[in-house]
Amino acid sequence: VRWTYGMVEGSYQQGRTDGVEYILEIKHSDGTVASLYRRWLRPATAPEDRGEQHASVQLPRIKAGDQLRVRTTPGPNGDRAWDWTYLSSFEID
Repeated sequence: VRWTYGMVEGSYQQGRTDGVEYILEIKHSDGTVASLYRRWLRPATAPEDRGEQHASVQLPRIKAGDQLRVRTTPGPNGDRAWDWTYLSSFEID
């Protein structure tokens, strides 16, 4: 799996985002969840977190009924204000 993601420039230049966490996970048909990728983006304080970000993960075996999910969580303060995120591509080979 390969994807491109990030935070909209206005969220840290005009706004006051405290960042977001990106998570890629599998929710198995039995209800358990396996985390495949996690990354905090804090563009207001970490310049390397600005602009397009790229990630890739080798998927484990996925069974019928499993769900592959991408989600975000609010920053470390739980503040969702200015958490403008995007996912611009998502490819499964």
